[in-house]
Amino acid sequence: MKLSIFVVSLALFVGNVFAQLTPTTPAPLPQPVLTTVPAPRPATMPALTPASSPEAVVRANFEAFNRQDIDALVATVAEDFIWYNIENDKMSIEASGRESLRKGVQDYFKALPTARSVAETMTASGPYVSVRERASWTTRTGEKKSQVAITVYEVRNGLIKRVWYYPPTI
Repeated sequence: MKLSIFVVSLALFVGNVFAQLTPTTPAPLPQPVLTTVPAPRPATMPALTPASSPEAVVRANFEAFNRQDIDALVATVAEDFIWYNIENDKMSIEASGRESLRKGVQDYFKALPTARSVAETMTASGPYVSVRERASWTTRTGEKKSQVAITVYEVRNGLIKRVWYYPPTI
């Protein structure tokens, strides 16, 4: 009898020790909050502040582009702004700083005065806004053209800090 009580006690003790050593299933990690924002934009945007949502900042940038308001467009980016163009395995810097962006956009509008861009989809995750955008323009010969690209914007303190532009590749 004493031996069976000892064996049962030992089994319970060993079971408790193993239960403490057996890893438990960890709590699931919190999932990032993704917000899908519809593409249509209101006719006017409120003034941007450091508290402005990343989506509002990107929308203001699109609106300024479509009005060809270079001052307003440049006002949506940070002083140390960088625009990366990524094609296949090659990454280049299209603009570095506000004045570089200003010059690039002036040249772009001179070459394509009818250029417009529409955010077909916009998804935000923290300071990052991913946009599927359609640019359209009319060539000098009157031919209507368009292309779709993916662009990721990083917004910090109410200003666009970085852009990663993925143009269509063939």
